[in-house]
Amino acid sequence: MTREVYHATTPEVHQRLKNILRPIYSALARTTVRGLENFPPSGPALMVTNHLSLFDPPAIFITMPRQGIVFVTTKHQRNPLIAAILRAAGCIWVERGEADRAALKAGLDVLKEGFVLGIAPEGTRSPTHALQKGKTGAAYLATRASAPILPVVVWGVEEIKNTARQLRRAQATVSYGRVFHLPDDARAKGEALEAYTTEIMCHLAALLPEKYRGYYADHPRVQKLISEQ
Repeated sequence: MTREVYHATTPEVHQRLKNILRPIYSALARTTVRGLENFPPSGPALMVTNHLSLFDPPAIFITMPRQGIVFVTTKHQRNPLIAAILRAAGCIWVERGEADRAALKAGLDVLKEGFVLGIAPEGTRSPTHALQKGKTGAAYLATRASAPILPVVVWGVEEIKNTARQLRRAQATVSYGRVFHLPDDARAKGEALEAYTTEIMCHLAALLPEKYRGYYADHPRVQKLISEQ
């Protein structure tokens, strides 16, 4: 059986899903959105995000002004409802814990077609809610596709499970940073990809409150980026 990798969607289905999810999410969290003017109005972009909760993908999804495709782990295919939502949103299924060449190729195709492609460079949710060391997949995609990178961070949504039990809403923030570029380096690998990954993660850390910066909290590049904001 051929493995399902890329599930496209239409703008109509994408918008319909937003209309369904927005009031549900709004009942769980009061969300402040920052920097939406940084979202590219057209053309390809690699959207990189932190990942601290099951609730940060929908927080980003409902605030995005354009349709995007996201990388999601194949484990979510085991839940029919979640899988259906992800297919409606538009997704690339990725096998976690390995270099999934089919998923990477699908991601490059999405960028070449001019879409926004979302990826969490950490590869999985952070158990501490602070940034973990990033993996090189995002840097690989950005250098191979020569795509601009849009950093997006979320915080506060990790409290939703607790606040929902108390019948109150969490205070959440979605912050879109300025687009930046990595050098055009289609042959980058090894140490070069690691260095580019650090640059990506430092951009995310610079957008986050200090307690969420985790592995990159003391990196000098973070402080420089903060001073330039």
